[in-house]
Amino acid sequence: MAPAYHRELFKAGNPAVKLIERILPCYQSYFDKFDRLGGSIYTHDPSAISYVINPDLFTTKSAPVFVETIGRCMGQTVADWKHQWDDRPKVKICVDVDSEGVLALIKERLTKEL
Repeated sequence: MAPAYHRELFKAGNPAVKLIERILPCYQSYFDKFDRLGGSIYTHDPSAISYVINPDLFTTKSAPVFVETIGRCMGQTVADWKHQWDDRPKVKICVDVDSEGVLALIKERLTKEL
């Protein structure tokens, strides 16, 4: 979400958008510090919710995954694209996103009148 997108959201002036406007500087500061996004932010949680509402906006592939819990790579998720881990269940892994569609869905949901 870029600053221009935020400004469009804020025009709605409803309670949800006002809350986002209040907490947004914290997210912007974090992403500017680590990723130098210039006021833009990644939208991990809203994207997950968007997937539940409209999975057609996402391209997924199935494979087993492993999350490293120790060592230098702690926290990294590894997909077994070669299907070598028979003991792990397959999960859906997002490999592409219709970004414009997701942003349109989020905007539509946050700005529609109740």
